[in-house]
Amino acid sequence: MYYAFCLWRAAGEARRNAYRRISALEFGVAGGNGLIALEWHARAMARIFDLDIEVYGFDSGRGLPEAEDFRDIPQTFVPDSFHMGDAELLRERLTLARLVLGDIRETGPTFFERFDPAPIGAMLVDVGLYLSTVPVLEMLTGDQARFLPRVQMYFDDISFGLEPLGEARAIAEFNARHEYLKIAPEATAGTPLDQRDRNYKSFLYRIKEYHRFQHPKYTAHPNREWSRENSTRLYKTRW
Repeated sequence: MYYAFCLWRAAGEARRNAYRRISALEFGVAGGNGLIALEWHARAMARIFDLDIEVYGFDSGRGLPEAEDFRDIPQTFVPDSFHMGDAELLRERLTLARLVLGDIRETGPTFFERFDPAPIGAMLVDVGLYLSTVPVLEMLTGDQARFLPRVQMYFDDISFGLEPLGEARAIAEFNARHEYLKIAPEATAGTPLDQRDRNYKSFLYRIKEYHRFQHPKYTAHPNREWSRENSTRLYKTRW
């Protein structure tokens, strides 16, 4: 449901700002079930919002790398776990997504030139380790034209009490380095009020929004004509 939530918000952001194409990126594909779910939601949002949505899945293809130090939470993440297996078999299951295989420190810097994706509207991050999250976030510093003014993000591996580690640490350091690029809220998974709320609240707190304050459309008036004509239709849509 967090993939659906992020894509819903990304599609709305796109249409309010007169985009007709966006991209959704997943980092950490493993066996591929999440990427296939992302494809399903992308098709639904494309239909509802009358958009073209491209999907890309990033993975080393070799499972988690060796931790470098305490920041990677080595007591939690086991090297070589979450292995993709046969990449060609996964490609046969995919109907929309394109795989981007290799070390993210190498595939991230070449992604835009290699694939020329539509502007990015959503990024779903499930890489666990600090060392893998840093190059994912470095992609956010690319050219303005490559992004919507606000990008929906989900970080699967952040938890209350682990703010100085892993994905949460990478977010905090990214925000500290950049004045006009921010991921908010920076706070991590929070503490659920009770067991009943645990799953619901934990996924909501892991959803972030990336802001590009100097993006030419960040403070622009929205596409009001589209919003007025479609707001009622969107809320009545049957999934």
